[in-house]
Amino acid sequence: MQVTPYAADWPAPRLVELWALVRSTASEPPPVLEWSVYRPDGSLLAVIGGSRVPAADCPGLGATTVRGSMLEAAVGTGQLQGTLADGSPASITGRCADGSGQIYRGSLPLSHRSACGEYRFEAVAAAGAARATLAASFDDLCFTRLEIDFDRIEWGTIAPNQQTGVQGDLTWSPPSDSRPTIRNAGNTPAGVGIVFEQMKNSDPGATPAVANTLDVFDACLGKLDQPTRCVGDISAGTEAQPGREAGYALCPGELGRLDVLVRTPERGNEGRYTGQLRLVAHRAEAAGPGC
Repeated sequence: MQVTPYAADWPAPRLVELWALVRSTASEPPPVLEWSVYRPDGSLLAVIGGSRVPAADCPGLGATTVRGSMLEAAVGTGQLQGTLADGSPASITGRCADGSGQIYRGSLPLSHRSACGEYRFEAVAAAGAARATLAASFDDLCFTRLEIDFDRIEWGTIAPNQQTGVQGDLTWSPPSDSRPTIRNAGNTPAGVGIVFEQMKNSDPGATPAVANTLDVFDACLGKLDQPTRCVGDISAGTEAQPGREAGYALCPGELGRLDVLVRTPERGNEGRYTGQLRLVAHRAEAAGPGC
């Protein structure tokens, strides 16, 4: 099974439902069931106690024909055969109803801050001296996503033969902050790529005999625990990655300060220039401490 968390946990962490059927007789005391969940690196994440579903609640578990129910989803994703889910006394719902099996439920919240990769879980059912273990796994898919708290870069009036810049900060103030901030809303460390498109003078009265386009830029990235690092000259249409070092990858949920600059030629028109800026998220295989 493959799962993708919600970016930045919006509207909430995704819940992975854990279900198990333990066969027993109605005359026996019900077993106790626990799931041990292990992170992709093998360390223990959580021990989750299973909650037994009373026989009276079995009809509310859904069916393979009930859209959106757990059983329909399990069959649709290939985790269960339809005949094992419902429709016969030997199925999950059949055993739940007649007491020959006990259904246990649990849930695991999956945050975008959780390490992506394969999660392994073991279900252990115990009744007296008897024990039974079942192991399975699911993949928490890695994804990258950048969010920004600004909708434009306000350069103001740009004059020739100078450098004009806009400084970012580490305060998240969407949707139209004047100081650019970016956030990694994915679940894996992300490097930041930036592409400037050529900027053109939007003043209709600009002198055509001198430069009316801007093609050289710079960008800098800063983090809470790292000083700002700049790229140097960036040509229009070329992607650059400020702070490509591992320590400058943004951890899941981390903010980055983005400073942008434009360099103007010696001969050019003063005025307001327009263009486009594009940010690209790259999965960072290595990241600094804390990710």
